[in-house]
Amino acid sequence: MEEKWSGFAITGFVLSLLNLGLIGIVFSVFGLNDIKKTGKRGKGLGVAGLTINIISIIIGFVWLAIIILAISSVAGEQVLLNESYTIEEGMAQYQEISLTSEYAIDVDFTSDGIVDFYIVDYNEAQRLFEDEDYYYVEGDSELVSYSFEDLVFDDGDYHVAITNRGNSTVNTNLAITYSFY
Repeated sequence: MEEKWSGFAITGFVLSLLNLGLIGIVFSVFGLNDIKKTGKRGKGLGVAGLTINIISIIIGFVWLAIIILAISSVAGEQVLLNESYTIEEGMAQYQEISLTSEYAIDVDFTSDGIVDFYIVDYNEAQRLFEDEDYYYVEGDSELVSYSFEDLVFDDGDYHVAITNRGNSTVNTNLAITYSFY
């Protein structure tokens, strides 16, 4: 007389090949218990089904983590420039940056003296404006702080310029971040 096979073990193995992890684990465990109690054939199929299903679940979680990390590295904000400058009397500080219209930028600027701050198109060497207002900040003898949010630029290279117009050395801080849509 031929020994019977455990239907649960066979089903668990087939479900592992279909990458149906949790359901496959349940059937494989039931199959192994069935084989232990009744002595049916299929222990190898039950163990293989259980192993493959567990590995497929682990791989699924690894892929999920990779996707979450990829999305979080793209979404949100990314620092483009975060610098502190000491600028001597009558001198200027220039920093080249590349911008793209796909992102909006936020600018935070502070100074402890009289300075001009502007973003200059690298090719045209003119101040950029939006709604008739230049991206331009003029300080005074006290600490000044300005923020611009969600500025959108055409694709290209730009200079960030800070010019000391006062009679003494000034200290400035500048942070530019991308805001991703």
